[in-house]
Amino acid sequence: MIQPLDQSIIELLQASADDEATLGFPVNDRTFGFHAQQAIEKLFKALIGGRGERYKFTHDLEDLRLQLEALGEQLPFAASVLHELSNYAGVWRYQEPDDISPDRRV
Repeated sequence: MIQPLDQSIIELLQASADDEATLGFPVNDRTFGFHAQQAIEKLFKALIGGRGERYKFTHDLEDLRLQLEALGEQLPFAASVLHELSNYAGVWRYQEPDDISPDRRV
């Protein structure tokens, strides 16, 4: 039987979609990277919460990916990409980030 989604999971999914929508606008690399990181972080946390588990209070996407894999999820993200994006939630949120080439904005 399918269980209804908890309101906090719905809110995470909506917030993730809002961040993803930002990626379609012409924004600088810092803004693009931040919203890409946030979209994935919120989606990962919604997936963890949807499995009835508590997610870590972290911006580290690799940490969240490992938690999801421990729950049986297999995600199509390379660790290097997740590590790079995680920097946009911390280090590069306040410092000048590396350039994101146009082909990586997909």
